[in-house]
Amino acid sequence: MRTVLITGGGKGLGRTIAQTYAANGDIVYINYLQDKSSALETLNSILSNGGKAKLIQTDIGNRDSIKNMFDQLPGIDIFIHNAVYPVSARVEEMNEKDWERAFAVNASALLYISQYCFPHMKANGNGRIFGISSSGGKRGIPNYLGVGVGKAAMEAIIRYLRTHNTRSNNCNLFNIFHFSFPLVIIFYRCLKEGERFSINAWTPSFTSSVPKTSAKSPDSISIAVSKDVSIP
Repeated sequence: MRTVLITGGGKGLGRTIAQTYAANGDIVYINYLQDKSSALETLNSILSNGGKAKLIQTDIGNRDSIKNMFDQLPGIDIFIHNAVYPVSARVEEMNEKDWERAFAVNASALLYISQYCFPHMKANGNGRIFGISSSGGKRGIPNYLGVGVGKAAMEAIIRYLRTHNTRSNNCNLFNIFHFSFPLVIIFYRCLKEGERFSINAWTPSFTSSVPKTSAKSPDSISIAVSKDVSIP
């Protein structure tokens, strides 16, 4: 039984991912900030189906709050960064408060939370970190500056996670899965030494190639993310 932390897990795609992991027998920690009603709906849907989950209200855009969150958590085996600060503004209209908040939530939180996850993952020789991105992380979209730049930074952070302590832990796998939703799921996995990787037929190698799937809905994306349950 693994521990799973999902930021922005109280509704939407985060809810579906939480439900999928719980259905596979994992203990899911559902992070949310403001929408407690939706988070409770997610929690109750999992508990009523025999799953295990807990809510954890935290502002992941604040580093001190992240520290306080991990004071309440066990070691995390799987971390999915799904939360987003969805600011919409033209370039000339972007204000300092929204810009800094968007970057803190959309990008910096991935780094800071990963730093707290690493000790447990390294001790076990195994761990997984996912980031939910979008096409705006790779190309300019009108009024999407606040989100798109953060997503691009998030993708870069995942690439650098690939280099983390590789000599002792073989944390050296990086793949990007593109979906027509359109979303991008960035995947990082800390491997045991000598272990080979596979997610069914998704990716046959350790390259940074871009395999494509036909996933078109939150359900299919959540199943895709949780397919790592089949990895020993």
